Amino acid sequence: MEDKPIKIIHIISSLEKGGAQGLMFEIIKSLEKPKYEHLIISLKAGNAYESITASKSINLISLNLSAYSLLSSFKKILKTVKEFKPNVIQSWMYHADFLTIILKPLLRNIKIIWSFHHAHPKKNKRSSIFIAKFCSHFSSFIPDAIIACSDLTMREHIDFGYSANKIIVINNGVDEKRFKYNPKIPLSRENPVIGFIGRWHPIKGHKTFIKAAKILSKEITSARFIMIGSNIDQQNYDLNNIIKANDLAQKIELYGEEEVDIRKYYEMMDIYICSSWSESFSLTIVESALQGIPIISTDVGIVREIINDDLINQTGDSEGIASSVMKLIEYNDEKIETQLKDSYQRALNKFTLDRMLRDYEAVYENHSLID
Repeated sequence: MEDKPIKIIHIISSLEKGGAQGLMFEIIKSLEKPKYEHLIISLKAGNAYESITASKSINLISLNLSAYSLLSSFKKILKTVKEFKPNVIQSWMYHADFLTIILKPLLRNIKIIWSFHHAHPKKNKRSSIFIAKFCSHFSSFIPDAIIACSDLTMREHIDFGYSANKIIVINNGVDEKRFKYNPKIPLSRENPVIGFIGRWHPIKGHKTFIKAAKILSKEITSARFIMIGSNIDQQNYDLNNIIKANDLAQKIELYGEEEVDIRKYYEMMDIYICSSWSESFSLTIVESALQGIPIISTDVGIVREIINDDLINQTGDSEGIASSVMKLIEYNDEKIETQLKDSYQRALNKFTLDRMLRDYEAVYENHSLID
């Protein structure tokens, strides 16, 4: 007799491009039938991952949740739960967590898992902060487990009021097989290509990067700067105004969002800069380390677990970032190679996709979660 699949309903706020969404799809694509069966409920209409859901025949229900449609949406969710008969409901982000609080009294023999993918619950829109705080009061008895994507995310949420007893840390993972460790040694010191990857959002620190680029363009006259990410293109009026105000229109190249393969941009880079104001887990830091690219970063997320302190700066410190780049360029080849090997090994030991998937499987299969 065949074992029944572990059936999981994923409830997520939206299917717009984002770290939580990308991680969810990575899990769904990797933990497949016959062992697992997945269904997604998106609380908002729209699907930026349509190519994946179509090619993989992923069950998806898109709602257009609002104050006016709350009752009908709730009935549709209950109908879906009754028909799908999940073992687990996993909610992604605070609004979905909130929904499970309402659902819990109506669920029998279904375990609930919450997921945290934002390091600083206080650094959100006011409405999201309110919902997160509300959820924190129920965190000791509504979810059977809470998954945090990093140690920092766990600590910040415990400080915010969430139950420490329920939180499990599963570090995000990168598919190391997609990246080829290929450090460029000797490092280009005359005309380095300095890269930035991040969607258009204040938290990513685009202005910090651009100000650092202005300082560096005076020190290294042949340096090139490349920026990649959603809305990082010529149509972004605000971004281009910042670039022009810093006299960098001829120095910064904008490539927009990469849908197919981000590796081609890593292969262009001599140095990678993360200038974020906040990160729970920066995939680009791990990817750069696996590719063998020197990293300069603000003090966010897991960066201290990947690179040495002397290349880490305070958030918003453009001068510090520029100074770190100049310091790195002055390192001899042996020191650069040693640091790159160290960063690569750290990433390989702790932040791979296979390790992450094993950890998620352990949670899904644990007898305290699956009856």
